[in-house]
Amino acid sequence: MDSSENLQHIKKIAFVFFIITGLLHFLSGMMASSGYVMPISDQIARISFIPFFLSSLFYLHSHLKLSIGPQEKIGWVDYTFLSVGGILLIGLIWLEFTIPDANPY
Repeated sequence: MDSSENLQHIKKIAFVFFIITGLLHFLSGMMASSGYVMPISDQIARISFIPFFLSSLFYLHSHLKLSIGPQEKIGWVDYTFLSVGGILLIGLIWLEFTIPDANPY
């Protein structure tokens, strides 16, 4: 297996996780706002954005790597995604812990 085949497999798996975590985040947010199973759906809605964000970064990174072409070494795409993704992830986690809940249980 060469690197482009590995990237294609990573892209397919990341797309499946992107769909699953996106639906989970959306449905739990809708359930929390509608009042169905409030404590559980609220906790899932608050936590599920991090896996959704990570799966979207993996999918986008693998898609860009495949569209740019085969590269054997680490290029500018990898460094850009590592730095921007890391900053965004740290920022999301910081916001999650610093902004208080509107409806604490």
